[in-house]
Amino acid sequence: MLTVSALVGSGILLTDWQINQRIQRLQTLNVEIQRAENQPRLPQGVEIRTINGQTYLVGIDAQQAWVGSVGEGAEKQPVIRLTEE
Repeated sequence: MLTVSALVGSGILLTDWQINQRIQRLQTLNVEIQRAENQPRLPQGVEIRTINGQTYLVGIDAQQAWVGSVGEGAEKQPVIRLTEE
């Protein structure tokens, strides 16, 4: 009887520990989500793009962007000319 009680008690302690670990992880994730939601966001139409290993902040004006196709049979997508200096 003592052995059964010890096994049940240790099983309950292990389950309690696992639940506490998951609750702490969930709280940490909630804090990270809150922080991410409070970060400033880019205005609509502005994107961050990596081209040839360089990162660019690109604003697309749909009225003035050149329209081209990306491969055969693809829908027309905005194309932006980048100049290198």
